[in-house]
Amino acid sequence: MDTKVALKEHIQRLKPDVIVIGGFTPSTNRLKADVRFVTDQIREERTLAANNNGNADQEAHQKALDKAEIEIIYVHDDVARLYQNSKRATAEFGEDISHIAKYCIGLARYVQSAVCEYASLGQDLTAINFDSSQKLVSYLQSLFICMQTLIILDFLDSEREIASYPREHNR
Repeated sequence: MDTKVALKEHIQRLKPDVIVIGGFTPSTNRLKADVRFVTDQIREERTLAANNNGNADQEAHQKALDKAEIEIIYVHDDVARLYQNSKRATAEFGEDISHIAKYCIGLARYVQSAVCEYASLGQDLTAINFDSSQKLVSYLQSLFICMQTLIILDFLDSEREIASYPREHNR
């Protein structure tokens, strides 16, 4: 069976509202193009069916047209890659499911709530590079701490100097 035909049958059987795509390799773009091709075919079939049902109930017709569209989302998979091998994934699912299934769960959860998924990474969050200069952050933090310490020491020295000034009595 052709893979596009199998994909089309799978999508028609599950009737998703959204299809999330992410991947490790450049072939992910080819997958996205294949999914787009198949969902376009399904949309055309659904639109044709909705138009052939007549316009007796305009609201039902509009709902059918709205269901014809399947949204495709490409997601950066940094969080999913970390999740698939995490202790959390093992605790939730054990060794019963494959790493690729855990990866897909990570993608889906990221789409539902990216903030929650980032937060649930805990210490693993530092493994994700948001920017190429992110490695400099630890140096900047050290510099900030050093500067803060120097400012505090300067303040304490100033305070000692002020305390040692002779005080004039109010007359």
